[in-house]
Amino acid sequence: MCMTSLTFPHPFETEQLPVEVVRLIVENIINQSPIISADPTNCTDTSFLHHTQVTRLLQLRLLSKAWDIVILDSVFKNLRLPRDNMASSLAGIWKTSYLTPGFPKLQRLCLDGVQHPMPLSQHGQPLPSPTPVYPFSIRPQNAASIISLCRYTLTQLKLRFIDCVGFTPELSNTIQLATGLHTLNISGSRSSGVPHDSKSIKFLLERIPQLKSLSLNFSFLSAMELARNSLPDLEHFWFACDLDNLQAAKDICQSSARKISCLELLPQANPDPIAPIALGLQDILQVLFIISIPDRIPRNSRDTCFPKLRVLRSEYCHLNPLEIDLQWLKWPLLQSIEVLVTSYWHGNVYWRSILAQTDRASITVPPKLKHIVFTTPKGSGLRDQELVEVFQSIGVKCHFMFQPACADLMGLANLLNTEELRSNDVVDPN
Repeated sequence: MCMTSLTFPHPFETEQLPVEVVRLIVENIINQSPIISADPTNCTDTSFLHHTQVTRLLQLRLLSKAWDIVILDSVFKNLRLPRDNMASSLAGIWKTSYLTPGFPKLQRLCLDGVQHPMPLSQHGQPLPSPTPVYPFSIRPQNAASIISLCRYTLTQLKLRFIDCVGFTPELSNTIQLATGLHTLNISGSRSSGVPHDSKSIKFLLERIPQLKSLSLNFSFLSAMELARNSLPDLEHFWFACDLDNLQAAKDICQSSARKISCLELLPQANPDPIAPIALGLQDILQVLFIISIPDRIPRNSRDTCFPKLRVLRSEYCHLNPLEIDLQWLKWPLLQSIEVLVTSYWHGNVYWRSILAQTDRASITVPPKLKHIVFTTPKGSGLRDQELVEVFQSIGVKCHFMFQPACADLMGLANLLNTEELRSNDVVDPN
């Protein structure tokens, strides 16, 4: 997180600046601002400015009309609201037209701390919440109000519930009105004592057919048995797995109507129970993320060939105690893989160590594996020549880049193969 102390411009220095210059200044301020970082395990997640920084930026609207236009355009493309009074105040200002006409064109919204009523017990009383009442929780009606106001421009919605995940009729109906929404990220309590409102979740998911990306991060979710033709455009699915929610994920992935090509899974210590999730997508999966390889890949998955799987991504690289070499590269799962992707921070030590301890001549590289990508905040600006040379010795090209988004991962193999061909043409034009 960047905590750089920022100096804001003086009003007399900015009155006559053109919009193009103001935009560069604002972009520089935002790039140096503290952020809520995106989840590196989720290729569709996005970062958000701290709300204190948003407040400071909004104060600069008073400098001139150019500042007003640029700041509203910048701030309201990507906004996180962590308190109920913030959501209700913004909705009130928006409705009373204190904002410049035509703004804000809010595209990515995070409501961090939504409160959903606990379900009723057999006696008709609300079940007790294991989470202490938080006075700033965002009420469903205020969440619905904000979403309604940006429903024509909203493309990504992130909802973090305080404990129980669920959707009141008002909130559910409002989300359905956002017909351009293609990314939905829902998180809540991972306590097994919190019964989430699976009926309202099912009701919503069956009524947003345009959704392309779905992320679910909460436990104790029963099988929803979604309508077979629901979520027909779903391409990306991120899921935090445990024994209390696996059936819901299996149901989502085992419908032939869903063409999920990018699957991201966070299994527990014993990953074997999650195998049916990926196996339901065996013939169409192109990108697979497992939080750690090779130790968190289920046995049934490692022994299965996924004919279209081209990219295998992880955040960590760990070995099982009984697997201290690279024999796992021979798994059928790896036979179609062209690109391995992992975090430089968490993965380079593993690869450096394992390749140093292994006779390179004994390493069997999967037949299509040509590239390994280390993701880093420095992007291609990071160079680790020792690591490059080590991989070069086994016929694999090493790359350094920023964390790829979902669309980038889908085209990563083609991109790297094309770059390699161009590089070879430069070296040997014949």
